[in-house]
Order: sequence, then C-alpha cells, then structure tokens
Amino acid sequence: AIALYNKCIELDKNHQLSYIELARLLREKEYFEELVICLSQYVDLLESPEKKVAVYLELAEIFVKSLSMPIEAMQNYEKVLLLDPNNCEALNGLARYYELEGDWVKYLENMNILVKALGQTDEALPVLNKIATVQNEMLEQQLQAIQTYEHILKIDEEYIPALLSLKAIYLSDERFDDYDKVLKKLINCADNRAMKAELLVEAARFYLEVKEQDDMAVLFYEQVIDVVSDHFDACLELADLYYQTEQWQKAKELYERVFERIEQLDNKNQASRVNYRLGYITDIFGDKRQSLNYYAAAVQANSSDLLALDGYAGALYRVQNYVEAIKIFKLILLNHRDSLVESEIVDIEWQIADMAVKLRDKKTAYLQFERVLSLDPTHVMTLKSLAKIDREEGNWQKSFERMQQYVKFLDDDSRFDTLMTMAELADGKLDNKQVAIDLLETAKSLSQNGAAHVSLKLANLYHTIGRFKHAIDALIDSIADERDSHRLSQVNYEIGQIYHHNIKHEPRAVEYYNASLDANPTNFIAFEAIERILSHRKEWVLLEKNYKNMLGRSDELSKSVRMVLWKNLARLYNKVFLDVDNAIATYKIIVDLEPSAIEEKQILASLMSKKSEHRFEAISLYHSFLDTQENPVESLKVLKELYQKESNFDAVYCICS
Repeated sequence: AIALYNKCIELDKNHQLSYIELARLLREKEYFEELVICLSQYVDLLESPEKKVAVYLELAEIFVKSLSMPIEAMQNYEKVLLLDPNNCEALNGLARYYELEGDWVKYLENMNILVKALGQTDEALPVLNKIATVQNEMLEQQLQAIQTYEHILKIDEEYIPALLSLKAIYLSDERFDDYDKVLKKLINCADNRAMKAELLVEAARFYLEVKEQDDMAVLFYEQVIDVVSDHFDACLELADLYYQTEQWQKAKELYERVFERIEQLDNKNQASRVNYRLGYITDIFGDKRQSLNYYAAAVQANSSDLLALDGYAGALYRVQNYVEAIKIFKLILLNHRDSLVESEIVDIEWQIADMAVKLRDKKTAYLQFERVLSLDPTHVMTLKSLAKIDREEGNWQKSFERMQQYVKFLDDDSRFDTLMTMAELADGKLDNKQVAIDLLETAKSLSQNGAAHVSLKLANLYHTIGRFKHAIDALIDSIADERDSHRLSQVNYEIGQIYHHNIKHEPRAVEYYNASLDANPTNFIAFEAIERILSHRKEWVLLEKNYKNMLGRSDELSKSVRMVLWKNLARLYNKVFLDVDNAIATYKIIVDLEPSAIEEKQILASLMSKKSEHRFEAISLYHSFLDTQENPVESLKVLKELYQKESNFDAVYCICS
C-alpha cells in the first residue's frame, strides 16, 4: 500500500489524499524518516495556515520524540510561530529546546511570550513558575525570581509550587520573618494530610532551632500529631521536648509510639536513646521491672553508650541485682574511664562498694571504700560507710576518727545526728566524757527541736564528772520550752536532788521540789523530800506552810494522799506546835473525810477534852468509839472527868459502874 501511494504521488505531486493516506500508514508502521519526507511535501500543498500549523507541530514532535533531532524540531516550531505567533505548543517546544541548549535568555523570551498568550489564567501559573525557577537557579536573578513568584501569587495566592519556592529562597537568605509567613500560608493551604504534616514538622523545627521558641515548636508538633497521629519524626522530636520539660506522661506516650517502629530509626544511637529515656520515665513512675527492660534494650541497641550503661546499672541496683550491677559499673570504668570526670569515677567506685555491703561482703566493701578514699580523701558517703563498718567491727577509735573527718562537711541536720553519735561513742566506748560534752555542746548549738534531748544528755555527763552547777544549767535549758507537766515535774525534781544531795543547798532543793509539785502534784516523792529536809532542819513553820501548799494542790491528789497530808499536819500542830485549836480543826477534817479513822477520833476526843468549849463534843466523840475498844478504861476515865466537870453525877455514877 505504501508503495502504491508513493506511485500515486510520483504520478501526481499535488494529490493530497495520497499524502494523507501514506502518512497514516507510515505512522502505523513507525517509519518516521519516510513520514517526515511525506509531511514535508504535503505541508507545501496546503493553503490553510491552521492546517500548516498542525503539520509543522507534528513534524516537530517527530523530530523530538522519535528521531532525536532537536534542531529540525526547533525549525518547525519557528515555522509554526511565523503562522501563529502565540501558539502555545510551539512556544513550549522552543522553550524546551532552549532549555536543553542552556540558552536561558531565549528560553525566557519564549516563556514570556507564552505567558502573554495565556494571559491571567491558571494555565499561565506553571509557566510563570518555570520562569521564576530559571531566574533563581540558572541566572541567579533572585530578585526577579521573587517578583515573578509574587506575580503568581497575585493570580492565585494559594499556588503551592510558588509558595514552596519562595519558602526555600527566604530560608536560604535567612529572611526568617518572610519565611515564617510563607510557611504558615503553606500550612493553611496544603491540599493533603501528608503534605500538611511535613510542613508542620518543618515549622516546628524552625521555631525550635532558629527562633529557639520551644513552646511554639511544641504547638506545631502537636498539630502534626493531630493530622497524622503516628508521624514518626514528630512523635520522636515532640517526645524529646516533653522529656526536656519533664512532662513525663506525655513523653512516655510518644516514645512508646516510636518504640513500636524503632527499626525506622537512622542509627543505633537513636534507638539506644529512646530506650534509655523510656527506662528513665518508667522508673520515675515506679515501674522498676519495665524500666530495667528498657535500659537493657538501650544497651542491646548500643553496648558502647555510656548513658545507657549507667542507666542499666542503676536499674539493676534498684531491683537489688547487685552482682550484675557491679559487673556493668566495672565495665563502664574499664571502657569509658576517659569520658568520665573524677567525681563520676568516685561515685561509681562508691556504688560498687555500697553494693558489696548489701551483699554482706564487708571485706571487699572495706577495701573498695579505701579505694574511693584514695581518689577523694574527703568523700563523705565513703567516710560514713567506713565509720559504720568500723563501729560494727568494734573499731571504736577508728570509727570516731572517720566521723571527725566528714562531720564538718555536713549540713546542720546531718551534722547534728553525727555529733550525737560521736558523743555517744566518746562517752560509752572511748570513756572520754569531756570530749562527749564538747560534742554535745556543739550539737546543742545546731539544733532547735533536739536541744532539750541534748541538754539532758549534757546534764547526765556533767553530773557524772561532778560539775553539778553545769548539770543544773543543762537541766534548766532542757525545759526552757517544755509544755509537758510530767517532764517539767521530773526535771525540777532532779534539780532539787542535785541541790539536796550534791551541792547541799537544802533551801534551793526545797524550792525546786516545790516547782516539781507545782507542775505535777502527784509526784509525791518530791514532797517526801521536802518533809525530810524541813523535819531534819526543824523548820516547822516552813513545813506547815508546805503542807498547806500541798493541800492547796489537792484537786489532783488521791484521797489517800490527802489523808496522809492532813494527818501529818495534824500531828505537827499537836506534837510540835502544841497548838490545840489548830490540831482540833485539822483532826475534825480528818474524821469528816474518814469516819472510820478510830485513832484520829481518839486523838481528837483527847484534844477536845482539854477545851471547855469542846467538852460536849468530846463526850459525844468518846461515846462514838467506846464499843470499838477492847479495853476502854482510859476512855471511861476521861469521860468520868468530863461529866464531873459538867456536874453530871448521874453520868459519873453510870461510868463508874
């Protein structure tokens, strides 16, 4: 058929139908060189510009796509433009040619013509975008490129390719305010979730790294999670921010999402870091076992990661796996010693020693603690531990010396406790009471709440070494702020004892015994001491006063105690003062309080019989207890005399009978 059509053309060079059919067959067979000849001859026969344009465009396309002959293609595009200067396909074709040739000036000329041809339409936008790209990237005409992008955005303010290019330019030039505005606009007009998420991540990183506004970065990362809940980078980077600000629960949730796809992390260091931080957070929440698992995973991910090893060792320590913890700590010292500062080395060496103590290997622990001291002679925790071991082993002097070394480095509360321990050691084990006193005096100056307790210990020591006035001062100090009545009573009694037995100042002793009773009237041993002192001194008036004072406190005394006091006072009036009237009044009270007190009734009756105004009361009282007496002769004799004085002779007769 092709041959026949060629024959027809030979016979008639102007037979257009033959050209058309021949071209159709050549296209089908992809005989492009023959097709070019056919169409080149055919186009010369055409009179219609439109038809000529169509053929020239087809020829240009064959030269570009099938024959790789760009110059010939360009020539055909130029022929099109001679017929139709605004033909977009030809303009595009020429632009592609100039682009391949790197002739950017002519490229832009064609593209600008194309833009004019397209007008202010959406079709012009990709053309303008290409122009701007060439201006920026090929000709380094950044200002013109920006103007072109801005022109695009006037046509369509949400044209994403232009916004993306502008964003890149502003970022490259560090025009951060403009970059920020364009980026936010892109976020608002992003046409799919994936793109929006990536733009939000970019914004978060910009605020984090460039503007250093962590709070804004967090807001953008949170928006990413809202858009794509499992966005890997956003989960990881936001978790890091939560971790840094100690928002543990939020950090944990995001790190767990990362953990589910941890194989996506770029390197083992990142995997180790995620596991380490999960271990740290779960430990804060008290899940020691899960924390241990995460730390183990961190070490598995990167066995040379110092932070992971340290976390793993600490987790083993917290679950009391001391043997394995010691191994890890020793591994750290072996492989990472150069990366550690001296204080960190000391701390690890101390933890190894401390775990040896917990494993009850005192010998190893002691040697390890000595090793720590060789690194830091003033390491307080080590000195404390060694002092404790020395005490347990009975090395009292050594323990005391250790405490002397570290006590000055302690805060007031800890120093107070250590001074008290040292004082106890000096007193009880080293038999050096003066040193114990000095230590207690120092401890007393440090403490407010424990001052009373210290003062009591001081008082005991001062008393032991015979410094009685110092002992009294210490006892007085011990109750300076005391509110407990029993304590006040006891301490005042002890002061009284010192004045009484040691200083031999009995009046002051009586004073403090009374202070003891004022605080607690039931502390009767204090009153007994007063009785002994005043009786011995025969200070009867003062003794009477003390009885009355004691009875004034009687609301808190038992009935039996009150009876003892009344009886003693009555005897004082009767036997010492020979004061019959006061004796009668006192015994009356006793009989009223205790009607069954026969002895006191007898004494009262005898006293009343001496006073005429009490004669009838005496007679009545004698009759009340006659029946209770085994041998009432003496009482009957007194009654006879009383009746005689009253001239009641009938009664005398009855008594005598």
